[in-house]
Amino acid sequence: MSTALNILVIEDSPVQRAVIGNIVKELGHKPYLIESFHNAMSPLINKDNIDIVLLDLMLLDEEGNTVADGFQVCSELKSSKPDLKIIVISAESDASAKDFALMQGADAYITKPFKVTDLSDCIKSLEN
Repeated sequence: MSTALNILVIEDSPVQRAVIGNIVKELGHKPYLIESFHNAMSPLINKDNIDIVLLDLMLLDEEGNTVADGFQVCSELKSSKPDLKIIVISAESDASAKDFALMQGADAYITKPFKVTDLSDCIKSLEN
């Protein structure tokens, strides 16, 4: 069995955040759940203990207004911690969105809705 990873989940939807957190936990890892970009740039992300970030591209507030551009979040996270592994999890299925996310530093891209095995396989591929 592999070592448990510390996985930061940045997802604005409380339901999806909880579901993804439960999946991470069931996979034997430690989830850290936050709902916004502002929280992502908190001291938590600057600690060396975060191994992987699961990032939603559309980060909205309670009224549905965009509070952060996930592409920009990805770029800023990768700029501040180049070795940080980032998996984008987004409802955006357009190939250009995936390509742009990878250009911004994402290591992988999963389209919602996704299968648990998709996330599990992606995490396993980034463990090494």
